[in-house]
Amino acid sequence: MASAILLVVTEFLMFFFLVLGYMIRFKKRADLITGSKNMKIRNREGLTRLVGNSLLILAAAAFITFSGLLLYPESEVLVFLLYTALIVPVVGFFAAVKSRAFIE
Repeated sequence: MASAILLVVTEFLMFFFLVLGYMIRFKKRADLITGSKNMKIRNREGLTRLVGNSLLILAAAAFITFSGLLLYPESEVLVFLLYTALIVPVVGFFAAVKSRAFIE
């Protein structure tokens, strides 16, 4: 059985990214984006769509990771490491680079 700690952490990340992504993407809560009060946003709609979608992608990837932890308990560390060391930084970097187009 997969480590309970990894399952709990992955489930927490999944729900956190899901709720935050939903609030930013569909409720247009740009104030939830770190530093948005200090920057001049050129296209609020585009920024909330990009950041919200990125968070929803991370939530979906966390769900896949959660499933992978349950299906492959012998490789639980590798599955979790793939998510935390590869998927999260790549999606975060992509969102950070693309969000520059929406900020003056």
